[in-house]
Amino acid sequence: MRNDLPPAYWMLAAQFLRLAHESCVEIINSGNKYTLVSDVPISPLEFSHAVRWSDHAVGAGVLFSYFHGIELILKGFLSAAGIRLKHHRLTELLKKFEEYFPDTDLAKAVHKALPKAGENTPMGRFLDANTIQIDEWYEALKYPESRTGLIDHFHLKFGGQTTISFWESVH
Repeated sequence: MRNDLPPAYWMLAAQFLRLAHESCVEIINSGNKYTLVSDVPISPLEFSHAVRWSDHAVGAGVLFSYFHGIELILKGFLSAAGIRLKHHRLTELLKKFEEYFPDTDLAKAVHKALPKAGENTPMGRFLDANTIQIDEWYEALKYPESRTGLIDHFHLKFGGQTTISFWESVH
């Protein structure tokens, strides 16, 4: 087993997590706007610029980056333990991680970060609307369709100020 593989996972994970973190800062600071009120007409370009840091503009990409970062961190630790898993199922990666690294703060943080269908969050509603679980995140956040049909990304968009606390929790 290459001993340089775990740090390679962690360094790549840090980039995805930093992207998610900094993007959440921008979403939060912008107020997650999806509408604008103006005394003068604005162009589509001006509108696009004003809402560039909103969940409807970058939310799915931010969440993909976030969950991919979590995946890479777990795979880094597992590779350090000599385990190489070639899937993206976060709950299974976390379970295997906990077998080798029991009772860690990292495991507790990842448990807290993984949403469940039906939770009153944009991600929970997204999972529920698509009748999927978090382990299907990898395909569901990347594509507009799955093996069973279209993916409805609406619940990840247009949350406005009511979802700022969600983006703070991802942050």
